[in-house]
Amino acid sequence: MFRNLLSKAYFALPLSAYRRYQIVGICFQLFPFLFRKLPEFQRWKISSKDRPRPMEKILEHRFNMVDAGIITIPASNSPRVSIIIPVFGEIEYTLLCLRSITTSLTRVPFEVIVVDDCSPDTTREVLRGISGLRLVCSELNQGFIKSCNLGAEHARGEFLHFLNNDTQVCERWLDELDRTFADFSDVGLAGSKLVYPNGKLQEAGGIIFQDGSAWNFGRGEDPSHPKFNYAREVDYISGASILIRKDLFLEFGGFDELYIPAYCEDADIALKIRNRGLRVMYQPLSVVVHYEGISSGTDVRQGVKSYQIENSKKLFDRWHRFLALHGPRGVDIDKVKDRGFKRHALVLDICTPTPDRDAGSVITLNLMLLLRQMGFQVTFIPVGNFRYLSGYTQDLQRAGIEVLHAPYVISMKQHLRRVGDRYELALVFRPSPAKEHFADIRKYCRSAKILYHPADLHYLRMSREAELHNDTSKMHAAIKMKRLELEVFLAADASIVPSFAELELLRTEISVEHIRVFPLIMDIAGSAVKFCDRRDIVFIGGFQHPPNIDAVLFFVTDVMPLIRQRHAAIKFYVVGSNPPPEILALQADDVIVTGFVADLHPLLDKMRVSVAPLRYGAGIKGKIGSAMTVGLPVVATSLAAEGMLLTHNENILIADSPEAFAKAIMELYDDEFLWDRISGVGLAFAKSMWGSEVAWNSLRDILHDVGIEVTRDKYPLKLYSSDFAGNSNADPDKIQQAARA
Repeated sequence: MFRNLLSKAYFALPLSAYRRYQIVGICFQLFPFLFRKLPEFQRWKISSKDRPRPMEKILEHRFNMVDAGIITIPASNSPRVSIIIPVFGEIEYTLLCLRSITTSLTRVPFEVIVVDDCSPDTTREVLRGISGLRLVCSELNQGFIKSCNLGAEHARGEFLHFLNNDTQVCERWLDELDRTFADFSDVGLAGSKLVYPNGKLQEAGGIIFQDGSAWNFGRGEDPSHPKFNYAREVDYISGASILIRKDLFLEFGGFDELYIPAYCEDADIALKIRNRGLRVMYQPLSVVVHYEGISSGTDVRQGVKSYQIENSKKLFDRWHRFLALHGPRGVDIDKVKDRGFKRHALVLDICTPTPDRDAGSVITLNLMLLLRQMGFQVTFIPVGNFRYLSGYTQDLQRAGIEVLHAPYVISMKQHLRRVGDRYELALVFRPSPAKEHFADIRKYCRSAKILYHPADLHYLRMSREAELHNDTSKMHAAIKMKRLELEVFLAADASIVPSFAELELLRTEISVEHIRVFPLIMDIAGSAVKFCDRRDIVFIGGFQHPPNIDAVLFFVTDVMPLIRQRHAAIKFYVVGSNPPPEILALQADDVIVTGFVADLHPLLDKMRVSVAPLRYGAGIKGKIGSAMTVGLPVVATSLAAEGMLLTHNENILIADSPEAFAKAIMELYDDEFLWDRISGVGLAFAKSMWGSEVAWNSLRDILHDVGIEVTRDKYPLKLYSSDFAGNSNADPDKIQQAARA
């Protein structure tokens, strides 16, 4: 009773989510006893680094005249992007805009072109003194549209970025727009999240209804809310900050002069792009503060602003047939904002995927990416803690996945009560979230099918550990977990297991009619690095997973001494996040404990052999897949290779005793012919078993079995790879030097 009352009181507070968040944080500190038995609150803690920053913390909105002489534009001689800023007076705002560009830490090579439309103030005189700026001056006042088109004629970049002068750009704003063209196929235009100086949202993409009227989605709301923070296709983007390919812009003849002097030209070109079959993308990680109306005012009854109503009629006359299916104004906005998708999928896991740290996260992420490419808008919830995980949450949002997190969502039941009917599929990872949330999904998501993925058979892994260490208490825990897992399998509409061995084991316990094998899903990168340019041995695995700790201890204690007898110069690299003290204690001249490495590919390209000396565990081993997809031969135990359909001496070497394991490593290490054969056959096996096409077909068949039909769109499949986030390269020599230091 008390728990329910406190929960209802929290959600009834007439405050923003962020303010409620702060209040709960204070209560955690002052009255912790109130929250001890409230799981929906206890799961998340107040953390300044792992939460979205309110907009007022991103920029200081000070309006002071700045000294133009100290502004230097870091312009490139070979720009990828030409930033075009049309201006008519308001020099102070223009200078603030230019200053924000110089401090934005942008990596994309750019130039800045300011088009002065006969400003009545000192704009030309001041801007001529700014180093690196290209100033284009009109002889007559022509208006916004002609100024933009004139700037495009002078541009040298492959892309054109149109930016209002009454804006301030945030860090990496241009990088994020540019990256959108690489992350998504067939993008014609990408635009920024626009925020008012007071920190309120101006626009998270635009909506056009069937009557031609427009809606700035999210206007006046909290810009940090999850619903405004995932990349998605939109009807149009307001022209205050948009990026478009120069050749496409010129092909359309620039902004259409039908709308001179201004207004609706941005919606018109977006509709032209969509009519061409290209995508207009909203990218929330590109943030621009927009003062709005500085040049043209905000009163639609007078001045240039009055053209907004007249041009809206012109837009409708041109596009009314195209807009016929857009729906009536203001109806079902939650569905309309995602009109590019046919269905909605809910994905639950204990925590946010960290794909550069563990193989299980790669599987979770790739399944979400595949669902997006099957026409699902994906909503992910880390139900174990509801944490906003800085960096990783943003990676998902950048890829177009909605991530619901605290303080905006801290209760699954509260969320499902509000919008449960939107979901047609619920993909749930691991037994504990499944046990806890299946009932609510059935109750509130009445049309949703439940697909369960255990990651691995927990009870199998736990029982093997108990047997290895002869631990009775652990065996009792494994038996309890087995009952839970079997119950979850029976409750789901369909289930996935990662290995054939686990499917066969389940056959002895329950009906497996609705259980399918779905192995690794991996980007098959390959490698051009030859045998002679490689050296040393590597183990890959995060140490939050206990079997990896045991495997490394076993290898260093029992296998490494045998290798030293044959090759004293060989080094063993132990790569993985969160190494515990017993692993760190293994550090030696020939045992290099690297800890976390963001981008594995450069490191693996230097290695000659990868090892998987696991003595207990379950599921399919991502460490084997990570090596084989880049052509690195693997030596593994029988347990590590089980259920993966791998064949000894064909695409992998398998050995169990220390002596046999060391011998297999030395055979691969010294025999170039054997190494080349295992490398090539292993890479071919990875492509045939774990590639994107195989995974797509397998998931399509699984969904078909539960009554969900999906079709392949025209875009190429994309899976997680090392460039998914801003990863840094890993050089073995530098790692070794750092370890010694």
